[in-house]
Amino acid sequence: ISGDEEAEFIYEAVKASGSIQNTCLIVDIGGGSVEFILCDFDQIYWKKSYDIGAARLMQQFFKSDPLSKIDETNLISYLKNELQELESICKQYPPVCLIGSAGAFETFAEVIAIKNNTPIQLNEMNNCSIELSDYREMAKTLIASTHQERAKMPGIIALRVDMIVMAVVLTNYILEVTRIQKIKLSTFDLKMGVLARLAV
Repeated sequence: ISGDEEAEFIYEAVKASGSIQNTCLIVDIGGGSVEFILCDFDQIYWKKSYDIGAARLMQQFFKSDPLSKIDETNLISYLKNELQELESICKQYPPVCLIGSAGAFETFAEVIAIKNNTPIQLNEMNNCSIELSDYREMAKTLIASTHQERAKMPGIIALRVDMIVMAVVLTNYILEVTRIQKIKLSTFDLKMGVLARLAV
């Protein structure tokens, strides 16, 4: 399916999860691409798929362990250049909430919950809030950590041990340019969006 169709299915999924309360920016960070959907419960204002997935970013920018300041700066410059349209549209329709569709955001939620001694069962929930202060603390830890340290962290699956760092830098950048103060996880992703569309 095209990036546009993928974004629409993700919107349907997140809507079905009950996560959308106001104007929000949905983000789905995949390995190859990232989908952005600026929307509210009734409509999509803007959607776009970018070829800046975590695996792609890792190949280009993850050249040190832990991630060096130079690599992080180069990555942020690249994102700034690639995501100019995102920055511009978010000024036009300011989102109140960042909603992460499954993937990396499930890892964020799990790592934070385990650290706070409040374990969660993601397969039993549609969505949950992620405290911004908890996210920032976790983001700082993950960027400063080595591959070996992350591999031992509860809540991070083997596939995401390195890609999660790229997801964090991208999420940090989105939060900075949009000035969003609220983060949510929707456990419903693309697959659920397809099912939601079929159920209509």
